[in-house]
Amino acid sequence: MQEGELLDKFTSTIARALLDVSEEPGWYLWPMPIFHPTEGNFYLYAPERSFVVDLFHHIKELEKRNLKDEEIARLFKNPSRIATLTFTFEGLRHSKLTKQQGIELAIKILRYIGRLRKDIFCEGKHNIIWTPEKVEKTLDQSPLIDLERVSKTQATQIRGRVGKINAGLWLLCEYLYFAHHSIGHEFHGPYQLANGKILVVRDYYDLQNEIWNFSKDFPFNQITSLEIYKGLEIHFDFFNRIRSTTQTPPFLTGICVRKGGVNGEIIELEELLSAISTIAREAGEYVKELGKAELLKKYVEAHYYIRKPLTDKLEVDWHPPVPVYDFIENVPPPKELMEAFRKMGSLPREQQIAGCKLIFDPRIEKLPF
Repeated sequence: MQEGELLDKFTSTIARALLDVSEEPGWYLWPMPIFHPTEGNFYLYAPERSFVVDLFHHIKELEKRNLKDEEIARLFKNPSRIATLTFTFEGLRHSKLTKQQGIELAIKILRYIGRLRKDIFCEGKHNIIWTPEKVEKTLDQSPLIDLERVSKTQATQIRGRVGKINAGLWLLCEYLYFAHHSIGHEFHGPYQLANGKILVVRDYYDLQNEIWNFSKDFPFNQITSLEIYKGLEIHFDFFNRIRSTTQTPPFLTGICVRKGGVNGEIIELEELLSAISTIAREAGEYVKELGKAELLKKYVEAHYYIRKPLTDKLEVDWHPPVPVYDFIENVPPPKELMEAFRKMGSLPREQQIAGCKLIFDPRIEKLPF
């Protein structure tokens, strides 16, 4: 795909995705109402030595060391984590990068996603990152609980637990990574199986991180759930949101949950539920004590943490530089940031889409509003 076509497809994808989410119940995600993600993103591009500037130069340095695109892409771990970085495109025109550098960074980020999944923008409403061979091998080696072979009472109990586990881990990812929860998970599939069944994989990772002290108390850094469904249609979008026509637990026919990836130890569902309940309470208590400036620092750190494997490779510290913390303390986000989004909210849907496309297009130097 040519660069122009890639950026056109991206801006259309993000504009429609954002508007779709804004029309759904429960879209008003943490850290709102304390601050809007657009305010948090301001601190990723506005400082002199900003996140986007550092990311651009770190990628350039890795390329000088002869790392190929696929090697750099795999440092980010998963495609949806890389997709999160595209939210910074709204500020590339305001950063210390030149216009051409901003476009180059945007293209690189989009191409990295393409190294980890063929359908970059999930246009087919699938997120396929495993080969058929890996799907078959993984299922062969996984002792799934077959809900079609247990009593109805047991099946109902297990489905209820799985639903609570997924809700709890989603909440934990929001505590850790704010509205950009896919920094901490990769949901992929659906993989077609025999007899009209599908496999959906939910991989939660970096649940113990260096950003939040409370996360060190959680006993699992990675949790991988293999879920078999029958009679259910499931879709995935670019930002790793799962959509279905109805609630998923009633259609669950098989489940296997492991810690540490697909080859890790089996986790008992009750044990996992208990651990999630405990960490959710601790996280809630910890977060409510923080003011806006401290939460903005955590939001910024969550993005710097994305590129930690790159800085580890370069043997430099992953944290934001001290001037970025000072900038957060001393420079409030401009009011016009939110004003532009508020104005667009009153426009017809197609005009909102057109406005969003301009905001996230690094080729546009000055917005007309």
